[in-house]
Amino acid sequence: MAGARVDSAKEAHMRRMGIAVAAMLALAAMAAAQPAGEAHTPVRAPDCPAGAHAMIRTARLGLQFVQAGAIAPLCAADTLDVSTPLTLRLQRAPFEVRVPLESWSAERPDAPLLVAVSDEPGFADLMQAGLPLERVPYFGFGTSYAVTDYGDGVLITARHGGANPPPERYPGQHDLYGHNNVAEGRFNASGPGYKGFYVSRIARQHAFSDDLMAADAPATFVFYLDRRRDAVRETQGQPTDRIDLYEYEVIEITFAGG
Repeated sequence: MAGARVDSAKEAHMRRMGIAVAAMLALAAMAAAQPAGEAHTPVRAPDCPAGAHAMIRTARLGLQFVQAGAIAPLCAADTLDVSTPLTLRLQRAPFEVRVPLESWSAERPDAPLLVAVSDEPGFADLMQAGLPLERVPYFGFGTSYAVTDYGDGVLITARHGGANPPPERYPGQHDLYGHNNVAEGRFNASGPGYKGFYVSRIARQHAFSDDLMAADAPATFVFYLDRRRDAVRETQGQPTDRIDLYEYEVIEITFAGG
C-alpha cells in the first residue's frame, strides 16, 4: 500500500509539472503571436564620442529611431546646456521615427507632430522655448507640407525665400520656412504603445531629386508636438501660448554608408 501511495504521489507531481510546462509553452506561443512592441525591438550598439552618453529615446518627447529592425541610440553631450542638440548616426537607408502615446496630452490626443529639416547653419537656433510658435519661420501659419493622407516616405526640407514667401510678420524671420505635418494616417508605421512614420527620402524643396540622406553634412531635425503645457506655465506665472522646452527636440542626424 505504501508503494502505491508513493507511485500515486509521483504521478500527481508529474501531472502538475506537465501542466506547468504546457502553460509556459502556451504563454510563449501567445507572446510570439502578438505584434512586436517597443520592448521587443533590439537596440543597436551605441557609437558615441567621448564627452557624450547614449540614450535609446529622446528625453522630452520620447522619440525613437528604428532602422533595419533595431533601435538606433542617440548621443547626448555631457552638459547641462539644454540648447545642445542630440546627435544620431544612421545608414543611408529607410528608417522609422516612433513617438510614445504618452507624449500626447489628453486635451490634444490627435495633435500633429511637426517636423522641420534643413542642413543650413543656424537652422535650429530659430526654435526657442518661450517664443510663440508663429515666430519660428518654418513653423508659422501656412508653412506646412502635407500632400498625402498616408505619407509617402518623403520629408521635405525647409527652404530659403522662394517665389512666394509667407507674409513677413516679424522682420528678418521669413527667409527660412516649411515643415512636414505628420498626423492621422501619415503615422503609417505605428504599433503597440506608439505612433510611427516611415522615412525613405529627405528631399530639398527647391530640388526634389536632391536627397539630403546622400549628403555628407548632418541634417538638423526640429520636432514639435503641442503638449498643452500652457496650464503649467500659467501656474508658474509665465506667459501662456508659448513654446515649452518639453514640446520640442533638436537632433542632428548624419547619414553614412549605403
